[in-house]
Amino acid sequence: MYFRGLTEGAENDVFANIYCLVALLGGVAGLFVSKRWGGYKSMLGRAVGAFALGLLGQFFGQLVFDYYLFVLHVETPYPSIADIGFFSTGIFYGYGAIQLMKVAGVNFSLRSYSNKALALVFPVLWAIFSYWFFLKGYQFDWSQPIVVVLDLISPVIDAAYLSLAILAYLLSRKWLGGFMKWPILFLLVAIISEAVADFHFIYQASRDTWYAAGTNDYLFLVTFTLMALALMQIGTSFDKINEG
Repeated sequence: MYFRGLTEGAENDVFANIYCLVALLGGVAGLFVSKRWGGYKSMLGRAVGAFALGLLGQFFGQLVFDYYLFVLHVETPYPSIADIGFFSTGIFYGYGAIQLMKVAGVNFSLRSYSNKALALVFPVLWAIFSYWFFLKGYQFDWSQPIVVVLDLISPVIDAAYLSLAILAYLLSRKWLGGFMKWPILFLLVAIISEAVADFHFIYQASRDTWYAAGTNDYLFLVTFTLMALALMQIGTSFDKINEG
């Protein structure tokens, strides 16, 4: 365990195997919230459902990752089938953010230049920082081209869904009289946390410093928790709107 200075052992194995249950529970809860908002028949229902599927993609990825790690005894299973689940999260989050923008775009538009700058410049700076920090000392091992490609496109994917998430927040924060401000902000923070955790994993994996129940697993636990809380808050907002 990271806080006890352990890099291997039974405690690390147990934590690495169970913390992904937060993603499973949050994803399932999110699907129920999506159904309450109309499911696939409504844009908001599709948005919530997409974020929930993103969490379930993380659960699938972690489950397969742990199988490689603890059953097949692959020291750092990257790349692997688990990456299908991990990369699907970015796709689902991006789609969910687009659906949120469609909902809010009925009544709102990005006319403020400061809003445009924040939504576009921040993700670009994120990508530039990622490449600058990540590529220092990076060894391009073209004997493993898939690893190199995944390493290089990950910051671009993260920057893309970060940009969409920021736009969604700027468009949605005043929607429904402000009821959705905090849930959408939670979503934004969770997505930023996801990008940080993704970058941290690739950085550690490329330098052979990753281990089970290390800092990266804690980062993903925080990410899953934030996204689950965001989806639950959207469900609470549904109740408040109906009560109103």
